[in-house]
Amino acid sequence: MNRFSIKNLKKYFERGGYFSKKDRHLVLNIKSMDIPENLSVGLIGESGSGKSTIARLLMNIIRPDEGSIEYFGKSLGSLGKEEMRDYRQKCQIIFQDPSSQFNPRMNIYEILREPLLINGIDTGVEDRIKQTLELVSLPQDISTRYIHQISGGQRQRISIARALILNPSFIICDEPVSALDISVQSQILNLLYDLRFSLNVNYLMISHDLSVVRFLCDYVYILYNGIIVECGKTSEIFGEPLHPYTRELIDAAMLKTDDNGIFNQKSLSDEKTGTSLCPFVRCPRFNECGRESVEERKVTGTHRVFCNL
Repeated sequence: MNRFSIKNLKKYFERGGYFSKKDRHLVLNIKSMDIPENLSVGLIGESGSGKSTIARLLMNIIRPDEGSIEYFGKSLGSLGKEEMRDYRQKCQIIFQDPSSQFNPRMNIYEILREPLLINGIDTGVEDRIKQTLELVSLPQDISTRYIHQISGGQRQRISIARALILNPSFIICDEPVSALDISVQSQILNLLYDLRFSLNVNYLMISHDLSVVRFLCDYVYILYNGIIVECGKTSEIFGEPLHPYTRELIDAAMLKTDDNGIFNQKSLSDEKTGTSLCPFVRCPRFNECGRESVEERKVTGTHRVFCNL
């Protein structure tokens, strides 16, 4: 059963300055995207591709302009007050910058207690906070400190602890380690991996770092300019990437160079071109097939690609 089912979703944002005419810009155009109940799913794409917008839509922070998002078969936008309270407990989010989500006037104990109070949980608060700090490998005496008094790695652990405090079954991780040092990144990723199996929690891992998604996820969506261009099992995406953009991302992650040891930077910069049904203007064969109608092609039962190649 699918936890989330997205169908024919479109999201527009306005752009333009105070003295210029504002126009609507299409930032997401997703025909179909499913997140199964018992799988952790990765969402890969470069900056500006719409990854964080999907996170905000799934958390019901913003609403789609067209299409639908279903949560276990029920429209997310139609959830009542009590249903939304239950949804907020079961689905949590970890942000990229933990400092921005915390009140600097609250100590760690107050930060972890707040979601419990909001959800009407006033019994066993002390024990739950203590157990959650142990889960994320933090000492008990940290609860009296403030956010500015702890390190970046500890802040991200507090962010994870705050997400875990309500015992969710699903957590959206929006670039959870990109702002951390390499050594701290590995600690946080190992923590997320261990928590997944010890607590039976699954993730939507949003990242531009392919190694993070490969480590934590069962299924992967590749997002380019608001469009899903390829999706499949993690082994399929990394073992047999089919879309030129997916291959470009993997090559960039592996830092493939030409015979002179120079990285092909041209392939990583968009070129202005005429309108086309193919969204990927950087494809080396764009001039050959970029103006043909592009259909989604099913390669296997789980592997799909939006490309004519």
